[in-house]
Amino acid sequence: MKPRLKTWRPGFWGEKLAACVTLLPGASSLYYWEGKLEQEYEVQMLFKSQRSHQDALLNYLKQHHPYQTPELLVLPVMAGDKDYLLWINASLN
Repeated sequence: MKPRLKTWRPGFWGEKLAACVTLLPGASSLYYWEGKLEQEYEVQMLFKSQRSHQDALLNYLKQHHPYQTPELLVLPVMAGDKDYLLWINASLN
């Protein structure tokens, strides 16, 4: 699967749900699905956003993801470069 982020609907980029998306191709996932061991080659995607955008971002991704049960995880940012964090905030407002 090769995501084309620029072609995502305006509901994603227009709503400013994420300041940045990083694509990490080449991920290989092994998992059980409906009792059977599966293997897929995927693109891991990291979305940089804010807590205030979390629900809208997760809902958008779930609605537009090709998987029935996509891996959608929220990881807290405990610390980071001040300028980078300010840029994220400015990009989303």
